[in-house]
Amino acid sequence: MLHLILKAYRTSIVINLSAHQQSAESLVPWGQLLFAAVNLEAPKEVVPEDEEEREKSEWWVAKKWAYAMLRGLFHRFGNPSQPRAA
Repeated sequence: MLHLILKAYRTSIVINLSAHQQSAESLVPWGQLLFAAVNLEAPKEVVPEDEEEREKSEWWVAKKWAYAMLRGLFHRFGNPSQPRAA
């Protein structure tokens, strides 16, 4: 479920952040969710032994999406002295 939520949010921010999405009331909770996904610790029982299988598991995919979105947000909007992308 987390993977689908992150995928939907990424779709909404991929081109531009709306004025609402740029507000602290929106950006802070989403940032907290992204950091929580990055810090997600899956129980050892559900972590596949095989590295290829592990990378395909839903919890790992959600972490990768969260990392990618954090990177994109900081790259595009993280430096207030830089002009914002249109």
